Amino acid sequence: MFRTYLRIFTIIAGLLAVAVTANTSASPTYSLDGLREVGSARLSVWFWDVYDATLYSPSGDYETSLRPLMLSLNYLRNIDSDELVEQTQKEWRKLGVTHSKVSTWLETLAQIWPDVKDGDQLSLLVTADNTSHFYFNQSLIGSIPDADFGEHFLAIWLSPDCSFPKARRKLIGEN
Repeated sequence: MFRTYLRIFTIIAGLLAVAVTANTSASPTYSLDGLREVGSARLSVWFWDVYDATLYSPSGDYETSLRPLMLSLNYLRNIDSDELVEQTQKEWRKLGVTHSKVSTWLETLAQIWPDVKDGDQLSLLVTADNTSHFYFNQSLIGSIPDADFGEHFLAIWLSPDCSFPKARRKLIGEN
């Protein structure tokens, strides 16, 4: 019986390790101080403009492992948070992301992401310690301390195998 409780406690502790971090004074506030624009691109699918994306780094250049790195998406249409999570899952499948925590990450994103409307901004800041902080209209909405998450999430836009290679080239400054 004790072993069962210990296993349950271990599972819960593991889930909490990747769960949303509360908005505390240790969490960074939204700021572009020390960051320079690398590039920007508009994502349009068929006739619909979806968002304007901008990538920022300390040098204004893109390097795969350079941190901090911020990706900001300025939405040009309304999208439910469920659709955002579903699209993230589709993109990870396309990229072949098979990390053991994908389900946990998607559950966490479903908890912290709001529905977005035309004019809203959703940003991700991956800090030097590889913690991922999400901002909605420049207010912190949640953090994921798992170092692998930021790399896999950014790959949706920055991987050479991403769904929109022209937008990727603009984001990383290869005009």
